[in-house]
Amino acid sequence: MKKIAVVIAVCLVGGLAVSCAMQPPTQSLRGDVAMQANNVAPPETMPAKPAKKLFPRTFEGQVPLIAHKVQVDAEKYTISITKNGCLGCHDKPNYKKEEAPVTSKTHYTAADGTEQETLVGKWYFCTQCHVVQMEVAPIVENTFVGTK
Repeated sequence: MKKIAVVIAVCLVGGLAVSCAMQPPTQSLRGDVAMQANNVAPPETMPAKPAKKLFPRTFEGQVPLIAHKVQVDAEKYTISITKNGCLGCHDKPNYKKEEAPVTSKTHYTAADGTEQETLVGKWYFCTQCHVVQMEVAPIVENTFVGTK
């Protein structure tokens, strides 16, 4: 029985080696264009400044924009697996004292429709959807007109 298992294992390893050798080389999506050795991010091309007033939502279902500056390195705005700085101001127990908009009721609703006391996990990382509003010059001409 051991001999049969060893023969099967050797055949499998041999077959794998042959199939790997027969594969065509992997080709880059860039084609023949080589990457630069030191690929540095380009400098900011769009100077941005925080908006002076809250932007109106431009379509139904649009998530609110963050209406204040968010310092990435500031402890107050940290969002990690163990802490969400946004909830310090926007969570149900804190928003009145902080004079901040409360987090949407949808963020406390579980998949089965029951309302929870704490934020539902899928809504925990706020900046996946919410971004800081900034006044910037458009990159290209834009004729978009939002809903009223």
